[in-house]
Amino acid sequence: IVVDDGSTDQTLKILMASKLKNLRIIRANHGGKAAALNEGLRYVSHKITVCIDADTFLHPQALRRIVTRLVTDPPNTVAVAGCVMVKNSRESFLTRMQEWDYFTGIACAKRQQSLYQGTLVAQGAFSAFRTSALRAIDGWPSVIGEDIVATWALLKRGWRIGFEATAIGFTEAPTDLKSFLKQRRRWARGMIEGLKRHGSLAWRGSLCGFFVGIDFIIPVIDFFYTFVF
Repeated sequence: IVVDDGSTDQTLKILMASKLKNLRIIRANHGGKAAALNEGLRYVSHKITVCIDADTFLHPQALRRIVTRLVTDPPNTVAVAGCVMVKNSRESFLTRMQEWDYFTGIACAKRQQSLYQGTLVAQGAFSAFRTSALRAIDGWPSVIGEDIVATWALLKRGWRIGFEATAIGFTEAPTDLKSFLKQRRRWARGMIEGLKRHGSLAWRGSLCGFFVGIDFIIPVIDFFYTFVF
């Protein structure tokens, strides 16, 4: 299922020319990523939903591995985050820096959180979900960080989120400082939206609540590094 969120390039033309028999194109009004994801969710008929971004390229074994992790993890696991790496890492110094950030920061943090039963983000770029769980929380919320808030809504219901380090997807990283700052500002807002809606997770005494609690002090740490250190 491909959701066309009002694209102005050659996306539809290329898709139609592919003549894939199992392809379904959904044309959605340009209402943002959450609205597009929820529009696609309406047409899902399988027990497992895997979502990827338009600029995500999957390793040939990625789908098999992320679904295998979902069905073999503990029974209360309702989502698994894939391992997203930078595809255009050789394009500039900034993208090379982000390659290390994705690898040693984001992927390693998810691996640690998963070992402690508390992966905090099933990112929209590449993640697998149990369809029934997604529908139980009414899909993705209409916010900037829809993937963060949706993940925390699942955790709040007592469900588990996993991570599969070998289910690899490659995404386009921002190539200029303006785009990079815009992306990171969006991520920061998403975390704040998650804390605002589901911050009570921190007081539940669970391991995922411990990681949510850490997120409460990250703005203070960021402020210190930006203006003091």
